[in-house]
Amino acid sequence: MSRMLTRRLTHLAAVRTADGAGGFLESWVVQGAIWCEVRMRSGDLKQTEFGERPRLKVRILTRAVPPDHPARPRPGDHLQEGSRIYLVEAVHESDVQGHYLAILASELPAEEAGA
Repeated sequence: MSRMLTRRLTHLAAVRTADGAGGFLESWVVQGAIWCEVRMRSGDLKQTEFGERPRLKVRILTRAVPPDHPARPRPGDHLQEGSRIYLVEAVHESDVQGHYLAILASELPAEEAGA
């Protein structure tokens, strides 16, 4: 089965540094780029105190990377495509041979992205 890995996403990982006052500052560091296929899993409207907000969940398919490799996305990482930012929720091998990774993610609203 042929995969169409035609979308380029930038992989961002959070880095925490001490702020000198007992807390930390979080910044995002580019880990590299991945070519992938992005498909919608589900979409709905989330009720918030300010009204409804759209929520989009996606399944991202990319080439496999070993579990201990820094280029492998982890839950909590971000994947960015232009102004869209996806929050990685889970990562697992998608086929028996281990050639591809399936990444379950949700799109972050622009005001929450912070990347």
